[in-house]
Amino acid sequence: MVNNISAAGSFDLISFIILPFVFLLMSGCRPQVTHYLLRGHQFSAQPLAFSPDGEWFASTDNSGTGESSGLWLWAVNQPNRPPLVLSDYAQNMGFSPDGQWLAIFGSDVELRSMANLTASGHSFDRKTVFSVDWRWVTSYNGGNIRLWSIDKLDASPHILTGHLDNIESVAFSPDGRWLASGSEDRTIRLWSLDHFETAPHILSGHQEKVRFVAFSPDGHWLASVSADSGLANVGLWSVDNPSFKPCFLSNHHSEIWRVAFSPDGHWLLSAGNDHSVRLWSVDNPDLAPQRLEVDDDSVRLAQFSPDGRWLATVYHDRVTLRAVDNFEATPYSLIGPWFSFSPDGHWLATTDTQKTSRLYALSDLDAAPTILTPNEGGEVMVFNQDGTWLASSRFNDIHLWSISSGY
Repeated sequence: MVNNISAAGSFDLISFIILPFVFLLMSGCRPQVTHYLLRGHQFSAQPLAFSPDGEWFASTDNSGTGESSGLWLWAVNQPNRPPLVLSDYAQNMGFSPDGQWLAIFGSDVELRSMANLTASGHSFDRKTVFSVDWRWVTSYNGGNIRLWSIDKLDASPHILTGHLDNIESVAFSPDGRWLASGSEDRTIRLWSLDHFETAPHILSGHQEKVRFVAFSPDGHWLASVSADSGLANVGLWSVDNPSFKPCFLSNHHSEIWRVAFSPDGHWLLSAGNDHSVRLWSVDNPDLAPQRLEVDDDSVRLAQFSPDGRWLATVYHDRVTLRAVDNFEATPYSLIGPWFSFSPDGHWLATTDTQKTSRLYALSDLDAAPTILTPNEGGEVMVFNQDGTWLASSRFNDIHLWSISSGY
């Protein structure tokens, strides 16, 4: 079902306040920031996302108890224009890198063409993953995987079979050559997307189910997460030589919530329910990891900056920034605890428990941040691709800031 918001009452849905301010940075101009307030959501307005071309801003409307009024699309350069509301129910969304597709994750996954958003799209099972370049889409259920080429969605899918128990996670390699699947049968299968007729590589060694798999950005390594022998283990596998013995990083002592590679692929971050984050050297995984204390509810927030220079963690309502190439250096402690990096690597935005949002220039962290007004920022913050827009949601309101830098 597609609902278009009528023009009548459009200005009641959206109000905007323009609060530009300009002042000097140590190295030039502080950013000029303009604020818009987007209203109309019935429930909590999150998650949020910008389209790759920056023309659209998407928000979902969720009560947290199963109620939703769908996915909302706002025209970024016309924030006073009423949004287009798509779908009856949405929990998340994703744009393809080329901006041609929009995926709406609800009770199932619907793929719509951005060229014709009001037309019905292709539907997939809820457990659906897109390749990095969106050439492929896969859904999995039980022990089987179905795989489609995006440009041949009406054709029958490739069916990949072999797992002896339920599949827990799938991931595409960044170069689009491989698909990895982790299963309750305690194995990982590595499928060649160039040769479907070839049997997959079977990676074994975990003693319990494989809950998560992820490729390094260069595609040379695969990380897996399991709970082996009471310890939460991370497996590190060579994609170039799948028959090589893997390295198991068994340093956590409770459930691991996430793993992530640094953008250059040299480091692997693991975050667990034991109130810690560990940073492993992929080039020398036998080395003891760096161990960082974090708040229990902030483990999932640990992340690398897009350029890989910084590692951000949260402890005692502060965002701690460490230089990845110099861990012994004194870290920066910024008012938090919620934060977001801009994809272009220029900015770090934070929001504190008093709802005040700040914008830091990563090129000059010693300078005072820009305070984003009004002080109504929320826990969810996202930038567009070039860092010229920042969105934050608090309850059913969305705050949108246009950022004009002095770079």
